[in-house]
Amino acid sequence: MASLASCTAFYARRFLSRHDLPVEGLRVETSYEMGTRPSRVTRFDVRVVVPEGVPPERHAALLAMVDHCTVHSTLQHEPVVDIQLVTP
Repeated sequence: MASLASCTAFYARRFLSRHDLPVEGLRVETSYEMGTRPSRVTRFDVRVVVPEGVPPERHAALLAMVDHCTVHSTLQHEPVVDIQLVTP
């Protein structure tokens, strides 16, 4: 959850800065739902609080940008996970 929120905030801030839009007040809020068997997160909800002064006509482009954050893309496309035990 923290990785997804951080990545989303990074992409949003980069977009806003690149387009000389306000970043003060930018916030990312997240929540999730848990599932069982196997125990896992089954839903992420991410809300980007857009700073005052960002024109509504820029919202769609901002959303498209944060929709491509690396963590979001990773979650959408199941990665290979290799877990190993090692000794010191």
